[in-house]
Amino acid sequence: DAGLSLIIATRNAPYEGDPIDRLRLVLDYADRQFTANRPGEILVVDAGSQVPVREVLAPRQYKHVRHLYVPREVCETIASPFSEVHLLNCAARCARFSYVGRIDQDTIPGSRFFGWFYTQVLQDLKPMSYFSTRRDLPQGWQKLTDAVYNAPLDFPRWWQCAVGILLVPRAIWYSVQGYNEAMAQRNHMEHDFIFRLRRWSGLEHVSALLDSDFYHIWHTQSRIGAENACPTLEQLQ
Repeated sequence: DAGLSLIIATRNAPYEGDPIDRLRLVLDYADRQFTANRPGEILVVDAGSQVPVREVLAPRQYKHVRHLYVPREVCETIASPFSEVHLLNCAARCARFSYVGRIDQDTIPGSRFFGWFYTQVLQDLKPMSYFSTRRDLPQGWQKLTDAVYNAPLDFPRWWQCAVGILLVPRAIWYSVQGYNEAMAQRNHMEHDFIFRLRRWSGLEHVSALLDSDFYHIWHTQSRIGAENACPTLEQLQ
């Protein structure tokens, strides 16, 4: 079906603060962007959490979120404590819509992106892949406009920047075979995929076009459970 499948890899475990708190805010915001005229879903793939992410988020009522659970015994066969390449490929295989958009569990996609996708990308007769950088929300942020640019919008080596979104037609994701799962340690997993997409079908850098409309939620860089409560969705409105 024509539409958007956002895919997110995660796990319910302490990592640089509370990752589930950050994921909750991303889902609260993104789930509201899908409507009858904007068909889509958010696929959250869970890397074998002892208490599944689905259960932690259960009090929230999301209309467009689906959960995938990769059993712990499967995850333990992979030579990495958290292999995004395997998780994201898993989610892409289960996507229902024509475009797959890979975002991080702590990156909020903005309303400008959604407007552009549904009014322009879905109308394009020639499927194309897209990449945008993201902005960083500082410690103590209260609204998305507090964000600072992760990199200049015209940065010539944009493909080296932290990803805001990697947006790929589902058919092309399959044809290119997605992420290279030999790169389980995150050794340039994005770079490898980007260069294969550029050779296969073309890849457009849209950071300037979208004004990097992706917002990376601040979190402590320490893995020792510092508190980092996010604003609520209502505070962002």
